[in-house]
Amino acid sequence: MINTQQFTQEKYQIAAIYILLCPPQDRKYWTVQVWGRFNIPKHRFILWLALQGRLRTREKSHRFVIIDCPNCLYCNNGLEIINHLCFECSKTKQCVMEISHWLGWGGQATTELNRVSKWINRTKTCRFSRKVMVAGLASLVYHVWKTRNELIWQAKEPNWVNLTARIKENVKQIVVFVWPKKVSQKDEIWFNNL
Repeated sequence: MINTQQFTQEKYQIAAIYILLCPPQDRKYWTVQVWGRFNIPKHRFILWLALQGRLRTREKSHRFVIIDCPNCLYCNNGLEIINHLCFECSKTKQCVMEISHWLGWGGQATTELNRVSKWINRTKTCRFSRKVMVAGLASLVYHVWKTRNELIWQAKEPNWVNLTARIKENVKQIVVFVWPKKVSQKDEIWFNNL
């Protein structure tokens, strides 16, 4: 409840009312990652939706009785939810593992999308390599989602080897395009060896 006496005793301020009606919320740890320079805008948007759990998966469509079967289109083993689609599905897991080894995430971080994002945020590497890792994560989520949509709407079977190659190519292209002014020689060597 709002205490109305504080408005009668003090001078009325719109900002005070706004703060009462819209209290400040906790800042999400992934906002800087999602909206960073190293992410392509369409990758940003899909990653943003995925981290919030707002992608329109088959499980959500099934809840609203739009479709009959909520199972994953890739493996047909589990419900198609975001974490299953990106990290638990047997088909996408190979792609995730290849990208994680390519970027140096390690195997411990690839269990769910939010954990990978947190792990990248807290890892003890330099800022440049963290940004490259986030670009890889955003590209991975985008391409898995795009491949899923192509399977639904165009009946186009996914080529997983080609998918990982496209992800790697996208990450390298965007990083080269927005190359920062100050990059250490060690980071430059690390990136060139990717």
